[in-house]
Amino acid sequence: MIQTPTIWLLVAVGLGLAGAAWTAASSPVLYEEAELFASDGAPEDWFGDSVAIEGDRIVVGSRRDDDHGEGSGSVYVFERSDEGEWVETAKLTASDAQIEDQFSTVALSGDTIVVGAEFEDEAGFQAGAAYIFERAEAGLWVEATKLRASDGVAFDVFGRPVVIDGNTVAIGATGRDDLGVSSGAAYVFERDQNGSWKETAKLLSPDPRAFDSFGRVAVDGDLVVVGAEGGNPMPGINSGTADLFRRDGAVWTHASRLLPSEGQDQDQFGLTTAIDGGTVVVGARLSDDRGPDSGSVYVFGLEECMLRLQLEPAAVRVGDELRVGVLLEHNRPETVTVPFRVWIEDAEGGVVASRTTGPQTFHHGDSVRRELTLRIPEGTPPGGYRVFVGAERMQQGLAGAERSFRVLGPSPPPLVPPSR
Repeated sequence: MIQTPTIWLLVAVGLGLAGAAWTAASSPVLYEEAELFASDGAPEDWFGDSVAIEGDRIVVGSRRDDDHGEGSGSVYVFERSDEGEWVETAKLTASDAQIEDQFSTVALSGDTIVVGAEFEDEAGFQAGAAYIFERAEAGLWVEATKLRASDGVAFDVFGRPVVIDGNTVAIGATGRDDLGVSSGAAYVFERDQNGSWKETAKLLSPDPRAFDSFGRVAVDGDLVVVGAEGGNPMPGINSGTADLFRRDGAVWTHASRLLPSEGQDQDQFGLTTAIDGGTVVVGARLSDDRGPDSGSVYVFGLEECMLRLQLEPAAVRVGDELRVGVLLEHNRPETVTVPFRVWIEDAEGGVVASRTTGPQTFHHGDSVRRELTLRIPEGTPPGGYRVFVGAERMQQGLAGAERSFRVLGPSPPPLVPPSR
């Protein structure tokens, strides 16, 4: 006998807003303060391939610089002088630099610089590595350590992007194959009290597929966002996803999946991510809102889109009901009215079954638990499917959760003992 599975999804209302990078009111007046060049710049160096700034310090990657062979890469540090001028104060290269390492992807926090070299070959061809530089008391930058994935292999492309926040570094490895070819992964490293950097977590997509390229990381405190521009949640190929992970003590757990309110094929939502405080920003460079591939950016407020899910192994027979347990928590100050929608999609994104509940009004601090059911239609082919649950907000997009399950064939006929 096959038991009807229950899928528990904890959903909090999310808000996705597409918009431009400028606001009409109270815009600051900006002017060009300086144009920076490498002191030893040369043709095809790609100076400016990656940049980072904090306070009076700018770090610039030069992907094709060839100090240690063609494409070995380098990084330049600029400081603002007392007179307000930007002065090149250092040039950084890897201690073991090689041809085509492409040492250039930068991140900066205080007196620590992280540099990714995603085509470094120590763990295998284009396995990738990252380097930590720290500023010594004399003002010199010293290579403190080299970071590699504990399970790094060829073509992982570990090291683009790299991000840092205080004592936490997150590094993407979009070519990682744990859950399919180039499904991707992200690694978290933390600095201990002795100043040593240790790998403390490996983050994987909660719903992985080949060529997702999961690994476009951003970090802020106890939160890491990981984008996957190749993800296919809604409605299809390369629409993209972003996932939020939260650190509780020493453990990182998946907290939420962020989805665009108007996602379409080939949007590449998740190619770029950023997080600060209670706000997550996700780029979708090929969305078509203002014309083909015009691009857009979605802004999410974390207090209204936290999402926690738990799924037990699920399999259901054709003709049986799939039970979906939902818990929605409301953290916004105003009263809202939220109907639920639950639907099932096949591998091609076709909707197999769906239903929407009536709207329910609740206030700050309220939560609502629902159990929704969907019958698997007769004739549904056996195989893998996804169930989605969404909370619709009037004119403000859809936040939801998804999980995979399997449809089994019809129940076999009962065995009838032969008559004597």
